[in-house]
Amino acid sequence: MNIIKNKVVSALLALAFLLIHQPSNASETYIWQADVGGLGNVVNQGTDIRQIPLYARLNNLSFRITNSNPDGLFYGIRFSEGFDTSPLSEDKRINVGFWLWDTSVGCIEVGNCNLVLFAEAPSQWSGKYPFSASKNTIRIYRVDQVKGKSAYDSELVDTGCPAPWWINPVPGYGVLYFQLSITCLGIPAEFYTYSFAGADIGIKPIPFNFIETTLVINPVWKLAKNSFEKNGGKAGLQKNFGLTNKEVAGQISDSLDTINEQIKNLQNELNKKFKLTCSKGNKIQNLFTNSSKCPAGSKLLKRVKLR
Repeated sequence: MNIIKNKVVSALLALAFLLIHQPSNASETYIWQADVGGLGNVVNQGTDIRQIPLYARLNNLSFRITNSNPDGLFYGIRFSEGFDTSPLSEDKRINVGFWLWDTSVGCIEVGNCNLVLFAEAPSQWSGKYPFSASKNTIRIYRVDQVKGKSAYDSELVDTGCPAPWWINPVPGYGVLYFQLSITCLGIPAEFYTYSFAGADIGIKPIPFNFIETTLVINPVWKLAKNSFEKNGGKAGLQKNFGLTNKEVAGQISDSLDTINEQIKNLQNELNKKFKLTCSKGNKIQNLFTNSSKCPAGSKLLKRVKLR
């Protein structure tokens, strides 16, 4: 019973986060937004997707730019599961980040890109979690490229362009956002990127999954430089340009719709006898059913009697 109730509890918790932490600084909406990736989990060699904890499994990438600051690129890493109250705590041993580069999809392997950037989220966060851009920042690194040498084997140099980070605990999934300064970092209108997430849970190699490399095209790129200068250049990078009131209202509305749907599903699930965890290939599925067996062609991993 508690297993089923956790779904609605998670949704209510996320809604509470949104209600309590509404930003109050803006009234406009995004001038550009795009969600990319989401074609399935890609894992490192020697890893089975089932080895990766649910809290570290990725879904897709989410990009946003606001009217108030076209220089601020919101880079969002969306997870497949909802966040709990401490998604980046030390006990999870999670490692999340991204690579971003220009020129061509393969230049990162041979050291002839014009720009390669790398960043990681905090991995042992014990403080209060930010819910919009604030003084909580991460460092963004530039790769000191050597021609013929992979960027992954090259030296990292601090760009001096700090990036605010925050979490967005939408019911059903969580998003980790970074606000990147397009002008300070030299990010072009078109760039390639991918994100990664893994957990050091005692398995070798450490299990990671990835959002596959994606080409992103920013149609409002020309507005960035003027916005950067208007907002104080580097000194203004930590100014709060968080989510707008209109966007928060939309998230709350979506949250309520999600919760209503989950309550309906919960009512149906409560009438079932078993919760089955079944696997077929690399896919794992949780089923609520009156049957004690998984569908044909699937393997039973776990069975929980509900009543």
